[in-house]
Amino acid sequence: MRFVILGTIAWLSGCIADQWHDIHIDHSSCLPEQQFRYYPDRDGDGWGSPEASVWACTSSEASHSLADLLGIEEVAASPNGRDCNDDPWDPRASSITGQTATLCPDDFVTGLPDQRIFYTPVIAVGMELVALHDEPVTTDARATPVTWPTAAADTCGPWGWGGGIFGPLEGSPAGSLVSFSSQPNALLDALSESIPAAVSFAGWVGAVSHREAKTPGLDEGWYWEDVRGGAVAYTPVADTLDALPYCNAEPDTTRHDRLALVVDDRPCLGLPSDAGARYSNDFEAHFLCAREIPDPTNFIGPG
Repeated sequence: MRFVILGTIAWLSGCIADQWHDIHIDHSSCLPEQQFRYYPDRDGDGWGSPEASVWACTSSEASHSLADLLGIEEVAASPNGRDCNDDPWDPRASSITGQTATLCPDDFVTGLPDQRIFYTPVIAVGMELVALHDEPVTTDARATPVTWPTAAADTCGPWGWGGGIFGPLEGSPAGSLVSFSSQPNALLDALSESIPAAVSFAGWVGAVSHREAKTPGLDEGWYWEDVRGGAVAYTPVADTLDALPYCNAEPDTTRHDRLALVVDDRPCLGLPSDAGARYSNDFEAHFLCAREIPDPTNFIGPG
């Protein structure tokens, strides 16, 4: 399994360029130099698709022109072309926001040519979450690749969903592996209601040993790692064990650096092998990303 950040940037740098782009509306209500660029927003979530763009004075003018251009009855207009999923028929689309940094969920990992990524987006307590998992009825050839915890943390955070190839991007919400340090019951309820019931999985989350923590001097044990606004805070996992207990005995911090959320009969915190034979060792698993919900009005132009 390999990560695709560089490939994604290469694709973005060669964004779709055809006859459906940079069209200036004739008879617009303002001068050409006063126009703004708009993109079609098929699912109405405020994030536009990069498939087409027009220049117009108002979003209403742009909506009419984009609908004519695309040959559809109506479509909303957005000042950005960053939507990660603009398919109005995909039930996930309204829970997936835009590409504010390097990656969209479809680009988190790649596997063999006959593999694809299965994921579930979740909106809860002001956060946007993405849980990677296998197909509900899966075969080995269709399984979402698993990865090691450091790569998962980088993909959710500074190198991917929450940042750029050279580090966090200004204005982008900081992304990280999911922490259950606060409101764990609300987050767990949202995940359990959204993740397909047929899926048993283990996903890396923001639970690290004292040895892995970026803050020195912590007592021996497990901690939730919270990344907000560029700062990192640590809360003992023991504080949330009533809501999210260990799957078995407390894992040894001298042998493991990070814990996974295991969802089988009940959510618990442990090692990937606690989820069964799908996870052949305790050093590779799926993962769960989180970030504050971004505001589409803060982003202008294509991705």
